[in-house]
Amino acid sequence: MGKSKHRACVLEALKCERLKDQLLNVICVDDKCEPDDYSDRDLVSEAMYLHSLYFLFGTVSRQEYLGDDGPEMKKQARREVRQLKNFIDKWKPTLDSPPSELGCGKPELKQA
Repeated sequence: MGKSKHRACVLEALKCERLKDQLLNVICVDDKCEPDDYSDRDLVSEAMYLHSLYFLFGTVSRQEYLGDDGPEMKKQARREVRQLKNFIDKWKPTLDSPPSELGCGKPELKQA
């Protein structure tokens, strides 16, 4: 197997279960792009947004984190929070500009 085509930040983003799902099944589909089209800032912004959902009242993520949906969902949610926090802690200090609390925006795709 050859080397991955993804840059380091994208590779690590795809190791975070919740961020990977959001990228591959939601935002990349909506934006008609690939994970590598997003900047590192976008990826950290999205991770921060997803992380915040576990701590906002009224969100499904918070219900899962508190264990309202059972012990397995609680365990899964806590693992996802750890993964997101580790990703944010590693990549946020590398950014040139502060991340957005609203998640990532649609990338400016380079014209071929």
